Amino acid sequence: MRMLLCTALLVIAPVADALASDDVPSAVEAFILETVLADEVRTLEQGGKTSLLAPTDVSAPGAAAAASRVRQQFAAFYRGERTPVRAIPHMAVVIAMTAARLEHPEQCRTDHRTCAEAIRRSGPTRDDTDGLQTAVARFQAAGLDMSALESSGAPPTE
Repeated sequence: MRMLLCTALLVIAPVADALASDDVPSAVEAFILETVLADEVRTLEQGGKTSLLAPTDVSAPGAAAAASRVRQQFAAFYRGERTPVRAIPHMAVVIAMTAARLEHPEQCRTDHRTCAEAIRRSGPTRDDTDGLQTAVARFQAAGLDMSALESSGAPPTE
C-alpha cells in the first residue's frame, strides 16, 4: 500500500505542479483522487465492485495496474488532453465539488483515512448545481477538455 501511495504521489504531483498557476487540480483535489483510487483498489482486492475501476477485465490481481492506468488518464486530462473516457472529467468535477464542500480541507492533505471520513461528511454532490457550474467553469478556464462530459448531456453526480 505504501508503494502504491508513493507511486501515486509521484504521478499526480507533477500534474499539480505543472498546472499550479491554474490550480487544477488543487493539492486537496489530487489527494482526494488518490484517496478514492486507494479505496477502489482495496475494494477490488477484497472482491468487491468499484465505479472508477469498473471494467469487467479488472480483477483483484489487476487492481493496482488499473489504478495506474486511471491515474495516467487523470494526469492527461489535467494537462488539457482530450479524453474519450467520460468517467475521467466526470470524476474530476465530482472531486472538485467535494473538495469545495469540505468543512476542513486540510483533512485531505496527508492521511487517506481522515480524508475518506471528511469526504463522507461533506455529503452528496448530486444536487449542488452551483458547485457543478463553478467546477466546470474553473476547468474550462484552465483549458481542460470537457467535451467527453458535455457530449453525454448528463451532469456529473456522485
